[in-house]
Amino acid sequence: MNVSMGWGPSGPVIKKPGTCESCGKPFACELSLSGCWCSTVTLTDVARAQIRANYKGCLCPACLKQYEG
Repeated sequence: MNVSMGWGPSGPVIKKPGTCESCGKPFACELSLSGCWCSTVTLTDVARAQIRANYKGCLCPACLKQYEG
């Protein structure tokens, strides 16, 4: 696995490349001291259950936002 490190507004950022399980496009998980970009997406309990039922891995920002509610 290829992991890189950089700096963001809140400090160090670890970028882990991945592929969206929904659309197949590449994207990066960007974990920082303030969390990952996905922690800013608000999901209902129903949406979380749908995602867990359909996917085992991460979704890219565009696909995850389709579940936002």
